[in-house]
Amino acid sequence: MRPRNLLAAASVLAAASAPAAIIVEQAPGRLTCTAPAGRFESRILASLAEGKRIAGRIRLLAAEGDSRWLPAAGFLFGTPRQRGSAGVQLILIPGDSDRLTAGLRVPNEVRPIGMGQVPAREWIPVSVSLSNAGRLEVAIADVTIRRRVRRRSGMVPFLMCNSGSFEFDLAPGVELSSDRFEQGR
Repeated sequence: MRPRNLLAAASVLAAASAPAAIIVEQAPGRLTCTAPAGRFESRILASLAEGKRIAGRIRLLAAEGDSRWLPAAGFLFGTPRQRGSAGVQLILIPGDSDRLTAGLRVPNEVRPIGMGQVPAREWIPVSVSLSNAGRLEVAIADVTIRRRVRRRSGMVPFLMCNSGSFEFDLAPGVELSSDRFEQGR
């Protein structure tokens, strides 16, 4: 094997084994969530914005394609070790690198429900709230959707990313916990 091929092979192996991570920036509330192709990273949010909302802005920095896990990031409420979450994800659909599809996540639905598209590399304002009565409200840019969902006891707010790097700018009051969110498969 030629030296150039060895270097290429080593860089592919290093990228494949790179861990998912959340890196907190120096600016208050700014963080980068990175997960290699096919990997998922999540972190519980320790506190919420006014009105018990997960709020902030999200933008795509870099995508890593994977046939099973599309590049995505979002704000969700979920129950640890159980499937199903409520909130929103911004998803990069294969073949459309200029736009992210906003997908509403509701418990017991396998796929997100489409809410529209937003520019892929711009800051997108996002807000999610879930009342004790199960009223889910999701706002992305200038679109708001309200839906009643079955709320499970013990649901916690978290942020997530998979198969790429996304930057988050959290709203005042929203704080990151050091605890990962572990959801059931």
